[in-house]
Amino acid sequence: MLYYATVSQGQATVDAAFITAGSALLVGLLGGAVGYFLKYYLDRKQAFLSANGSVKRKMYKKYLNELAAINKISTLDPNEVKRVQKQFGESSSEFYSTSVLFASPKVVRAYGDFVRYTDRQQDERYNYELMLKMSRLYVAMRSDIGLSNRGLGRDGELLLRGTINDYDTTVGPYARWYNRLRRRIGL
Repeated sequence: MLYYATVSQGQATVDAAFITAGSALLVGLLGGAVGYFLKYYLDRKQAFLSANGSVKRKMYKKYLNELAAINKISTLDPNEVKRVQKQFGESSSEFYSTSVLFASPKVVRAYGDFVRYTDRQQDERYNYELMLKMSRLYVAMRSDIGLSNRGLGRDGELLLRGTINDYDTTVGPYARWYNRLRRRIGL
């Protein structure tokens, strides 16, 4: 009887070892499968973000080129003005239809604010406010493709510095903190 108890105890140890090894193998296989599917998901997501970012960069670059052309409209003759305006209208509708599919909500809102503001009646503040809407659109585009806007002004006013010759006299004074506060208060 003593011999049987020893064999039985040895069998229990072997069974416990098989159960432990089997559960470790099962956990390893499940962990590997979960890891594989997680890596697959992250790789697919990264591929999508890369392709989406490429589309966004091309779309934003094309629209910014059209905005630059429309900003130089005062130097063109009347025939060229009509051509540039027509081309800008076409590119604006193309930009909007593409941005609805690819751009972030922040870009879509900034674009809507910019376009709606162009239809307003012009007064002495119109040019600055239009430039402000444009710079906010630039900031939204930059943040959408992952670029930093740090150091470019509260609303990205410094992005306009390269396109406006008399920036320091036309936009600069409006961009100061106390003038922004006065505009918000309505003074």
